[in-house]
Amino acid sequence: DAPACEPAKCGEVPEQPNALVAEAVEASFSLTDLVARSSARRLGSAVAGSRWSLKAKLSSVESPLSLRYGDHQGYQCQAGHTLGGVYGGEASYIVSCQADGTLTGQVISADGTSILVGGPPAAQGTCQPEVVTVSGVVTDAENAVLKLSGAKVSFWQGMAEVAVASTDAEGEYSVSIPPAETTIRAEHGDYIPREKGPFSIVTPVKPGQFADMALSRPLGADDWRMVLSWGATPADLDSHIYFGCDLSQHVSVQTGTEGYSELAGGLQVSLDRDAAMGYGPETTTIKNSGNCAELGCCLVKYKVHHYIGADSEESPALSASEAIVTMYQGSTEVAKYHVPTCLGDETWWTVLTIDATSGKNQLYVGDWLRGPYITPLAIGQVSWATSFDFARWSLVGGDAVVKGLSMVEKTKLHHLDAASYYEVKGAFESFVCTDVSWTGALSA
Repeated sequence: DAPACEPAKCGEVPEQPNALVAEAVEASFSLTDLVARSSARRLGSAVAGSRWSLKAKLSSVESPLSLRYGDHQGYQCQAGHTLGGVYGGEASYIVSCQADGTLTGQVISADGTSILVGGPPAAQGTCQPEVVTVSGVVTDAENAVLKLSGAKVSFWQGMAEVAVASTDAEGEYSVSIPPAETTIRAEHGDYIPREKGPFSIVTPVKPGQFADMALSRPLGADDWRMVLSWGATPADLDSHIYFGCDLSQHVSVQTGTEGYSELAGGLQVSLDRDAAMGYGPETTTIKNSGNCAELGCCLVKYKVHHYIGADSEESPALSASEAIVTMYQGSTEVAKYHVPTCLGDETWWTVLTIDATSGKNQLYVGDWLRGPYITPLAIGQVSWATSFDFARWSLVGGDAVVKGLSMVEKTKLHHLDAASYYEVKGAFESFVCTDVSWTGALSA
């Protein structure tokens, strides 16, 4: 017989792990035909009248596929996989036999309407597990300029650690993780470990976003630190600390970043770090707490304010900011507080109150007040020189109680000359006075 011309043989297609294989495609099909028939390429579907369908298994077919020139074989990556593992990337491709006997690949676009130039090689490992890149910076909670080298940053999905990184000399790290609910943990030998999340991570995360970590150095046993973080919006949340007698002292970025109260037992407050571009963190430190012995001077309140001036009227409310306050005492993280959604359109959130009284140094959630009290720091005197000359009430006025009486001489009531008084502090409402008859009560 005379020799016959036959199409060049490319041989067997290498196994394509993590990919679903289409049934063999006739040589008469063009790439355009294949693209047109790929619109129903989901698992278990088929195109009527064609041989382009997907089998419900990986590409480990019973017999290796052998292609000749003009043959094409279609594949789609298994669920959770894409070409090269790029999140949201293309997941379908065609392996074709060329005239020179080599196998090449073309990528089908994600919408199934076109063939992209420069497909994957017809080799193993084309479909990779889908991952997203997460990058961030680890810094000192008190000083944003201090980048922490050698910090361990781990990523957890459920109980499984899916990635771990170590920060470089600039405090930076980068990992690739499967898209899912993820908790981020950071630790460094000289700092208190910190955990953030879980976050729904389904797109790449860059430095300056929520994957940044600010670690706190251990404090004195009675010292406190608050670290405020929030979401991408609003741009600016501010930390405010009120302390001292009658909460008369105020530390914030607007009023001054340091404060001291001798009467509160030498209490020191500092706003260590301020942020105004979303995410935070803002860090506030309280030192020498728990040494206050002066009534009315021992409470400390920490509040968060949504600074509207930094945002447009359409800016999300404080209640939608995803704000979290992480509380540290000594060398321990003692609490986390999430902004309540019930705040509605309120621009202030009173997060916590600390009673810095000697022997207490107690943390309370929310806005607390001391009950009514009197103190030598709030005393006064009023003249009664003429009020006892007539039948009328002699008053010290306001919310006050009589402390003592001054008399010119003590034989006649109208010689009562003055009264000293305590101003009652911490009262929720003004006093309500009631007349009480003392008839006969002093007869003895």
